Amino acid sequence: MVSRTAKLLNQLIESLNEAYSGTSSQLQILVSWNGTDEDEQKIKPGRFETLIAQRSLYHFAKNMNSLAVLAAGEYIALLNDDLILDPHSLDAAISVLEQKSDVGLVGGKLRDKQGRLRHAGINFDSRSSAYHQLENFVDADSENANTSGVVPAVTGAFMVINKDNFLKLKLNENYQACGEDVELCLNVRENLNKSIWYCAQASGIHEAETTRKQSSGQQADSTDLAKLRERHRRFLQNCDRENLRIEYESICKESESLRDLILNRPNPIDQENMIKTLEDQLKAKESMVQAEINTLQEKLDLSIERNESLSIFLHLERNELEETKKEIQDKNKELKGDLNTINKLKQTKNDLKRVINEQDFRIEDLIKYGAQQQRNIESLQIQLRDLKILQKMAIKKLKNPLNWLKRN
Repeated sequence: MVSRTAKLLNQLIESLNEAYSGTSSQLQILVSWNGTDEDEQKIKPGRFETLIAQRSLYHFAKNMNSLAVLAAGEYIALLNDDLILDPHSLDAAISVLEQKSDVGLVGGKLRDKQGRLRHAGINFDSRSSAYHQLENFVDADSENANTSGVVPAVTGAFMVINKDNFLKLKLNENYQACGEDVELCLNVRENLNKSIWYCAQASGIHEAETTRKQSSGQQADSTDLAKLRERHRRFLQNCDRENLRIEYESICKESESLRDLILNRPNPIDQENMIKTLEDQLKAKESMVQAEINTLQEKLDLSIERNESLSIFLHLERNELEETKKEIQDKNKELKGDLNTINKLKQTKNDLKRVINEQDFRIEDLIKYGAQQQRNIESLQIQLRDLKILQKMAIKKLKNPLNWLKRN
């Protein structure tokens, strides 16, 4: 695919997660990027490997041809980045190629975001100008859009082809902005003798030319359109009866669908009655809507009154909370002061414990010293007793000589 917008590319990559049911290794997303470096950083990978295979200026044919050479799979899906695929769409397209050997290229059913048909195959008018059959005439889920089959051509916004067949033909790089996809379909029919298949089950949302509108020089080119008309005329001159039948039947099928649309339109009288009925219904709905609006307005007024009362209540509550907060802060300050006092008391207590311990040690020393002194006193008392005995003995001895002298 070719892209310059990360937003579009991301939604396509995301849709591929469910559009193809194969494993992550069975599908490779190759991108030719022509956007800014900043936008490139916003690209989000999906379930399958996404590679920025090249960075070059926008040229659909050249970009796609270069990517096809790099592709590794058996089939190539040419996708516009402004496409959002429906679940299993790619599965359905590949299934046609696998089951129908006479089909060379498959295109899908595309719709806009409102559900209107944008593509169900391409026809050519009397001037050989290509156009999307039934585009914007019917819804995408109508019976006319849900019949798969052979068509003259399909759009390059969503087409699937065998890689080898594509490389044999490639897109004509002489086209500058449009037409190369339709010529590829003609080349498949003419050179490979294979048909183009419109697959209604391969579907998606496509806002035509979303990408082209974002860049100058990418819109439909009159030279390209003239070139394509000439290519279709040459095709009609050289093609076989089978290809002429395909062109004829496709035009007839579209003509019949348009005829049915015209025949099924209501006649003017019925249309007037229908319009009047619709107008009456519209007025009735307007009255109902106005009544609902009035009811809602009353509820809104009541809600406003309640909100005002609630606002007053909340204001009072807020003031009360502020006061409570202030009281708590004051209490915290008091508690901090009390805590400091407690810490000081604890310190004093510890100091007292330390002094008491020191005094205990001193008392123990004094007790030991007193005991020693008591022992000393007891020793002195013994010595004193002994001295008294000695004294008595000495006195006794002194008395004996004196008595002798007195006698003599």
